[in-house]
Amino acid sequence: MKTKVRGGCREKRQRWGNLILSGTRVLFLMLILSAFCTETHAQKRIDLQVTNQPLLRVLDVLQEQSGFSFLFSSEDVRGVEGVTVNLKNASLEDALNQVLKGTALRYEINDGVVVFHKRLLPQRTAQLKNKEIVGWVTDRKKVPLENVNVVVKGRNIGTTTNKDGKFGLQFASLDDFVLEVSYMGMKKKEVKY
Repeated sequence: MKTKVRGGCREKRQRWGNLILSGTRVLFLMLILSAFCTETHAQKRIDLQVTNQPLLRVLDVLQEQSGFSFLFSSEDVRGVEGVTVNLKNASLEDALNQVLKGTALRYEINDGVVVFHKRLLPQRTAQLKNKEIVGWVTDRKKVPLENVNVVVKGRNIGTTTNKDGKFGLQFASLDDFVLEVSYMGMKKKEVKY
């Protein structure tokens, strides 16, 4: 008596086919749901009316209305008070732009998550002033010292004294600077201006 094995192979192929078909259906369903979720995020409109409220409270309302997740450092948001906004049927981007106006925060939206960052504010450039320094270097007995090095600390600007101990420097500087005075065989001295 012989048993046919072919029927068993057919059943295995049929099971694999059903599994592949089920997997394809699940994947297709996930893609449809993903597109629906993305579409609903994009279509939600914001109605917001707040007067003199802390930023943290306003962000809570925006998060609830938009359905997006908000990610921020509490240190960045803490202390920002007095937010006043009146919006009707606004996009999330418009609402965030209005709420964050005048703060040091910016945002990025990625896959349903709004990430807040502290904005790097440009440093105010200090005004450089032309400095002209003229001086004399003497020893303790007030005898002029020749060939003494006089250098602006931290800069590549310097000179030496003449036979009368006199020196002169011209350079652009911020308000404060330090001169380093050095002479062979003597200890270096710093003079703050």
